[in-house]
Order: sequence, then C-alpha cells, then structure tokens
Amino acid sequence: METHSVTDRDIHAWWPIPAPAGHKYTRGVLGVVTGSRQYPGSALLGVGAALACGPGMVRYLGDSPLVVPRYPEVVTAPGQVQAWLAGSGMVPDSSDFSLVHHALASGLPVVLDAGALTLAYQGQVSPVTVLTPHPGELAQLLRARGPDVTRTVVERHLVDYAHLAAQETGAVVAATAAIDVIAQPDGYVYIQEGATPWRGTAGAGDVYAGIVGALLALWEATGRSSVSAGWIAAAAAHLHGRAANLAARAHDGVGYPIKASNISDALGEIIWQVLNS
Repeated sequence: METHSVTDRDIHAWWPIPAPAGHKYTRGVLGVVTGSRQYPGSALLGVGAALACGPGMVRYLGDSPLVVPRYPEVVTAPGQVQAWLAGSGMVPDSSDFSLVHHALASGLPVVLDAGALTLAYQGQVSPVTVLTPHPGELAQLLRARGPDVTRTVVERHLVDYAHLAAQETGAVVAATAAIDVIAQPDGYVYIQEGATPWRGTAGAGDVYAGIVGALLALWEATGRSSVSAGWIAAAAAHLHGRAANLAARAHDGVGYPIKASNISDALGEIIWQVLNS
C-alpha cells in the first residue's frame, strides 16, 4: 500500500489567502453541532480550534452553554454553511442528532467525531465525510459493521484497519493515535508523524476535529479545488501535531505537559510560520 504525507510546503501552496474583495461568506462558514450539558467543554475546544484556522464564520448550533460566553464571534442563528462539524461531546442516547442527519444529507463536507460516529455504523456515507475516531472508537465502528477486533489489535495495525473502515463506510477515516492515519475510500492513505507524545491528552481529539472542520469549510468555499477531503484531514493532522510540538516546546529537550486548549492557542503561530516561510 502506497502512503503519503502532507508537509508545510504543501499547505503553504494550497492555503486560500483572503482576497481584497473577500468577505466572511467567501472565506468559508462552518456549522458546528457539538457539546452537551454533560460534556460542554468538547464544544469549546472544537470551536476554539476552528476559529484559530480562520474561517469567515462559525455557526454554533449545539447545546453547550460555554461556547458563546467564551467566543462571542460565533453566530447562533441557522443559515448558510459550507461544511459541518458534529458529534464532539454529544451523547448518542440523549442528544438531538436531527441537525447532524441534515448535514449528512446536504452533500456538504462533514466531520463526524465522537458521539456522531455511530451514524456511520451502518450504510455508506459521502466521500467528503471525515470520520475522526481514536483506536477504541475505530474498533467499535468496525465491530458494528462485522469485523470482531479489539482496540489493541487496531492500534497494532492502524493503517490496515483505517483503510478497511474507509472502504466499509465510503468516508475518509482519520484515525488519530501516536501517528495519524488518514485513509480515503479510494485506497489513498496519508500518514502524519512527528507529533510529541504530550499531545495524548483529553480533548486533543476535539481540537483536531475543529481543525478539520475549519479546513473543510475553506476548501468548500474555494470550490474543492486541487486537493481531496483526505488531504484536508491530513493537513489538519500535520497542523495539529506542529501546534502540539510548539505548545509543549518539544523541539527544546523533552518538552513538558500540555492541555488540549494549548494546542488551539498555538495554531495561529504555526499557521503564520507555514504561510510566511
């Protein structure tokens, strides 16, 4: 199986620099359905990461009471969107998934994270849908569709099982672990390495999902030109790892512990470095 990686140079060449006549709708609008009363912080982490990547607007339509007080930039009214982020912090048995079903039916790019991954347990989804499971969630997804695998086995063979899940679901599968494996349903696989182990902390996956959602909104706003949804997910993984390394000062000795929000806080500096190299 041939594998590929996305680099700083690739992202620099692709990134849509705002035009002088551009505005919030030409820069990408991300609709976000995440969080719950039980897990309000997940929405905060994803929205913060998305905003750091510079879409023209984030519409927050989830149930977390923390998002608007922390990020007054978000819009809470329904309206035009160009991509969706759904599932982080949502509870399958108690959250309202009606908007997520609408997002999947829209044909727009969608990130399904955490609680929304159950929507891919049966049937096929769009190849512009990105699933963002950690190895345990990937094992659950595969078991729901037939293969009886454990988290331990998935972790040992992450490339193979991400590839299998992409073929089974028809989606891009971005499996995040010590390395990040992004498998497209056409068999194309990206492997992103080099992130500090300090990145393995609660909420880091919510931050990653927010980056993917924001980049998908930028991608959709530019007409899905030149790259694929899998490339977008791989670029997000590269930025996520670079931001974690900066936050942990991992290039200066062994680094030190970080929390997930530190990754979001470092994204602006990383994007500046990539775009102004």
